[in-house]
Amino acid sequence: MVRDGNLPLADETRDDLGLLSSEVIANAVRHTTGPCSVTVRWTGGRLRVEVTDTVAALPAPRGREPYAGSGRGLAPVASVAASRGGARTATGGVVWFEVAPAVPTAALDRPAS
Repeated sequence: MVRDGNLPLADETRDDLGLLSSEVIANAVRHTTGPCSVTVRWTGGRLRVEVTDTVAALPAPRGREPYAGSGRGLAPVASVAASRGGARTATGGVVWFEVAPAVPTAALDRPAS
């Protein structure tokens, strides 16, 4: 969808999307024994990724040592995503994040009017 959907995302934003998706999906797989699902959709201004699983408790940042094997997955999501959040559902929970297209360089180079 992202590569073939002709979405206005820069290569760097696509790389961020891959990193953030892998973090959120890995958390769902690691912390639940039930099914997980991933939904990706274009909102018209941002690309939204939602990961739903069967755990009602939402992930929370944990203080971890810099070289710990786990516990830092939410930090890149918090610092890179345009927005993020989570909510309980009737069958567990959903964690989501959004990435936004980069502002085209040409728009930054135009003189202000």
